[in-house]
Amino acid sequence: MSREVMIKKLNEIERAKIAINKDALKTGKLSPVFREMYALPTNFTCFEAGFLRAISWLYMLYYEAGKGELDFAIEKFNVYPAKNVGAKKKHFQELKTLRTIFQHSFDLEIARNAQQKTIAEDWFFRAIKKKEPATPNDWQICLELIISDALLFLHGVHYVIQRISNDEFSKSIVDDWNFKSSRILQQHDFDSLIWTVAHEFGIDYLDIVKFRKQNADIWIQELQNLTGNFDFKIQARKLIERDMIKKPVSPITGDELMEIFNIPRGPKVKMLAEKALNIFIQNPCSKDELINRLKEQMKTNIF
Repeated sequence: MSREVMIKKLNEIERAKIAINKDALKTGKLSPVFREMYALPTNFTCFEAGFLRAISWLYMLYYEAGKGELDFAIEKFNVYPAKNVGAKKKHFQELKTLRTIFQHSFDLEIARNAQQKTIAEDWFFRAIKKKEPATPNDWQICLELIISDALLFLHGVHYVIQRISNDEFSKSIVDDWNFKSSRILQQHDFDSLIWTVAHEFGIDYLDIVKFRKQNADIWIQELQNLTGNFDFKIQARKLIERDMIKKPVSPITGDELMEIFNIPRGPKVKMLAEKALNIFIQNPCSKDELINRLKEQMKTNIF
């Protein structure tokens, strides 16, 4: 596949996204499948850059712009079976893994991370018969495959929407989709409420983003399990207050403890983190003050 043909295929992904939104709204859906986002970048300097930019953009398309909406469509793959259903579902998960592998650093000693690396290596082996790309030609083949996988997946989503439109129970299906769409929440939806609760509780030292990341997935799941209509701010506030009281978050991280005390990763880091949290729970304070208190307690300890 030449560079020009590849760019045309990338533009075809953009057109598929637009067609999916258009036909979904025709069914009576109240919101598009994909929220607005910038156009797919087709101006890349080399095939490696093109591949990395493509997986980053597709991740945002699937897991941010299409957050929650695609889950409903994927569930319907089995209701309206079509060719290569398994491959379409697999691509949705593989894309997330590829993005994680290239955009995050993680410890391969952790089983889940090692599993993700294996998934990525299997994908590359399918593309180029080796565990990772090493040449410009390798990257070109990988870019061709990720584009083909994406188009296959998006055409599958479009097929599902067309089948829903022609289903005798179309209105009931779309009503269910609209109901689930109304409960799609993003993690950052909680930030202003966390700040408000922390301010009212007199907790001026709270790392809002850290606290939200540790709890938001559970909050979202609990809110989605509620039946009937509910006030998001009231219910979300109850969950935030519950966990702010029951799950205090230390303002210092394990990485910072390793740097401050010049120790390698391992049990000593866990011990220090637990000691820091206990000090913090007994008397909440700023990060700097917590570090000083921890140092004082550590003076009599030998590492």
